Amino acid sequence: MLAGTEDGNITPIWAKMTAEIVTIGDEILTGHTVNTNAAFIGERLTEIDCRVLRETAVGDDVAAITAVFREALARAEVVIATGGLGPTHDDVTRTAVVEAFDRPLAINHKVRESLEAFFAARGRALDKINEAQALLPAGADFVPNNVGTAVGIHLIEKKRHFYALPGVPAEMRPMITDHIIPFLKTLSVLKTAHGVLYTTGKPESKLYEMLRPVLDKYPQVKVAFLPGFDGVKIQYSAALGTLEESERALNQWRADTQEILGNVIYSETEGGVELVIGSMLQEKGATMAIAESCTGGLIAWRITEIPGSSEYFVRGYVTYSNESKSDLLGVDPGVIEAEGAVSEVVARQMAEGARAGSGAEYAIAVTGIAGPTGGTADKPVGLTYVALAGGGATVCRKYQLGTDRSTNRQRASQAALNLLRERLLGVV
Repeated sequence: MLAGTEDGNITPIWAKMTAEIVTIGDEILTGHTVNTNAAFIGERLTEIDCRVLRETAVGDDVAAITAVFREALARAEVVIATGGLGPTHDDVTRTAVVEAFDRPLAINHKVRESLEAFFAARGRALDKINEAQALLPAGADFVPNNVGTAVGIHLIEKKRHFYALPGVPAEMRPMITDHIIPFLKTLSVLKTAHGVLYTTGKPESKLYEMLRPVLDKYPQVKVAFLPGFDGVKIQYSAALGTLEESERALNQWRADTQEILGNVIYSETEGGVELVIGSMLQEKGATMAIAESCTGGLIAWRITEIPGSSEYFVRGYVTYSNESKSDLLGVDPGVIEAEGAVSEVVARQMAEGARAGSGAEYAIAVTGIAGPTGGTADKPVGLTYVALAGGGATVCRKYQLGTDRSTNRQRASQAALNLLRERLLGVV
């Protein structure tokens, strides 16, 4: 169980928390594993207005880890470390915690019981190697792990909070989201409210320019623009004396922002534009089809990642060759010969052919030069056409993307899905 202080009471102690993140593992330093844990933890801490002072990566060396723990806790009120917890020889974090805080290990019987239940459910007995995971430093609490066997460690030193968590993202993330963040929120004198707006179709610089009046009007609202291949995520938060004050400030800021950005905002929750489209199609009782060339099935993959998408997604065509565009979608071979496969007229015919062949109410199509080869002076790498048929006149948009193949495919898929979203909204 998590406790606020040694006697179990929770007392707000900080107006502005500071934190440091420590990632443990040789695989991080060698580049064999990308450090996604620090990014996730930093984002979650920022959402509760906890200022992250530093992120440190350290290898599987007990002395080095011990030094990092002591230095981090001397600077910040909260330290969260991930990695190096488990039954194998390279899981050195527990040893470093013992040395850093001078707390001997002892069996925690609640953790041991949970481990026994975990293995019993899988028809196995708890062995000596895994039993070691029930060893916790003296005075430590544990953070439950509902996915794996390595519980988190929570220590309090002079009202400063130290956490050691497993490095497996699927285990670490629920521990952060379900246990640690809610607890840390109780320690702040200020009450933070936060939200997210997901946008697409406008770059970060344009969004900032559009929102500058709102940013100036509400200085108490902190705003971060986080660009990605699919668009720009706008995070916003306020930390005021009461939760009601914070939420009131955010509601006013959000209302003004929504008035300015309009349909550039596609969601306020995670899930991608494909999730939004799925909900809209279900509400309308409508169906869709997809014809892809340069994206090679990426759009269909994004759609079918959504549970229940079989209710509205009826067919996908991956027509990579010119012959397949004609054979499966009815694209005129003469048009391909005259205009090229990457052209507006071919994109239009692909969308119309997919709609006719599938019987769907809507069909989107993409054709382009993903790169890094295949471009010409007239048709450079990144040239992409996105078309939509159904719900009105067929429309087509031209994009000049970049030179990276993977990025171009991702951005083309986003452009196609967003075009369908705008048609469903009735704005195109």
